[in-house]
Parts: sequence; C-alpha cells; structure tokens
Amino acid sequence: MDFGTSGVGDPACDLVVAWTHFAGDERKVFREAAGLPHDAWRRARGRALWKALVTMVRSSGSEAGTSRVASSLRPW
Repeated sequence: MDFGTSGVGDPACDLVVAWTHFAGDERKVFREAAGLPHDAWRRARGRALWKALVTMVRSSGSEAGTSRVASSLRPW
C-alpha cells in the first residue's frame, strides 16, 4: 500500500520544514507567521519524525546525521 498522498490538503505537510530546518527563535517566528492551530504543529512534528526515522534507516548510520535530525525535533 502507498499512503504517500494521505496528507494532501493537510497544512501540517507544509509545516514539516519548520521542524527539519529551523530551530529555537527561527521556528517560533515561523510558527507565529503561519498562524495555524497547535494540532497542525503536532501532526507536522510527527511527519518530521517519521521522515527522520525513514532517512536514518536508509542512511549509512552516521551518528552525526542522526544526532542533527533528533535535535531538530525538540519542541520550540
């Protein structure tokens, strides 16, 4: 089964970038500018975690990369 399109239309898909590329104040500014509810941010964090886990499994096992991904998923 392919669930790749199950999130179409969900704003959480667009918020994943905040969890993977921003930290601290940057993420806070992005969150405030987006103006979306808390539940969208929780779904986005879950999607970012899912993608990070898939990436880790497929990667060569670099601990540096794993650490960076894990630290980017910490709450603001």
